[in-house]
Amino acid sequence: MDHPGATREAFIADLPPAVYDLWEPGDRKIAQLEMVVILQALVCRPDHFRERRGVWFIDNVAVLMTLIKGRSDSPDLEVMSGIIHALLFAYKTWIFWEGVPSKSNWTDSISRLGWNDPWFKSNGFTAQLTPFPAILWRLPIAAIIRAAEFL
Repeated sequence: MDHPGATREAFIADLPPAVYDLWEPGDRKIAQLEMVVILQALVCRPDHFRERRGVWFIDNVAVLMTLIKGRSDSPDLEVMSGIIHALLFAYKTWIFWEGVPSKSNWTDSISRLGWNDPWFKSNGFTAQLTPFPAILWRLPIAAIIRAAEFL
């Protein structure tokens, strides 16, 4: 949102080790970590999304394709995609998922540097640590939609 009075917020994921236990075993969790931020933004700031339309730029092809198709061969991405789409349905929100080259993605620096990223500070963003909504991981889609009314 880039209009007068709009807030610029950055979300820094607070992922305890137990979150990694929810995911399939393996060394690399790049796609999962990129998708977590979308999920956390939807859960932590539902008022920013309810009954709105928007474009969300993503530089990770696996995440982009999962969100466009609504499914993935990766069990972790499949679960998160289901939760994200259920929340968007409950919020009556329409998102157009669009790919962007990594070098053009200004959010890359905060994802790597966290609180020490000079870009988000110099561009008027505030940042907050956001928890991972682990409880949503095991809920059926209908329950997530119902729970979204209370977020």
